[in-house]
Amino acid sequence: EREGPLPPTCLDAALRKALDSLASQAQAQSQSLKKRQKMLNEAGKSFEAIARGHLADHRGYESQVVGANFMLAFATVEEAMSWAARTQADHYYSGTRGSRSRGIA
Repeated sequence: EREGPLPPTCLDAALRKALDSLASQAQAQSQSLKKRQKMLNEAGKSFEAIARGHLADHRGYESQVVGANFMLAFATVEEAMSWAARTQADHYYSGTRGSRSRGIA
C-alpha cells in the first residue's frame, strides 16, 4: 500500500473523472426535468381546454383571469357541481389524469 499523498497526476485524473461523472448526472437530470415540465404543461393545457369547454353547457363563465389562472362563476350551485363532475370525468378519461389541476378557484 502507498503511504502519503497521491502524486498530482493521479489526483488530477481522479478529480476529472469525478467532475465528468457529476456533469453527466446533472445533464441527465436536467433533461429529465425539462421533459417532465413539458408533460405537465401539456396536461395543464388539456385540462384548461376541457374545463373551459364545458362552461357554456353549465351556464358558467370566467369571472377573472390572472396569468394562467382563472376563476369561474355559475348561475347555480347545481350547475357548478354538474360542471365540476363532468370536467373531472372528462379530464380523467382524457389520459391526463395524475397531472396537476390548474386554474380552479
